[in-house]
Amino acid sequence: MFEHSDTNNPKVLMNCMFNITFKGTHFEEGGLFIRINEKKIDIEDLIKPGSVMFYNGNLKHGIDRVSSKSEIGRIAGYPSRQFFHNSDYPIYLK
Repeated sequence: MFEHSDTNNPKVLMNCMFNITFKGTHFEEGGLFIRINEKKIDIEDLIKPGSVMFYNGNLKHGIDRVSSKSEIGRIAGYPSRQFFHNSDYPIYLK
């Protein structure tokens, strides 16, 4: 997936992701990255089984091409947005 921001809004857009397969076990290269102040951070190097990743979807992010010798590749879950109409919560959470 090409590098992008989910919106042009300067506010935080809460994204959530959890991996089912992992870099170093199921695939060797690629996966989710986030760019902060022009520094590219390889998220796949940081997460371990049982991790849940929360990040600001308004930061530049994307998925680098995945390569796998096991032919399994990268499988991740992205929960859908939940909407709240109570003013105590943000209008959306992901």
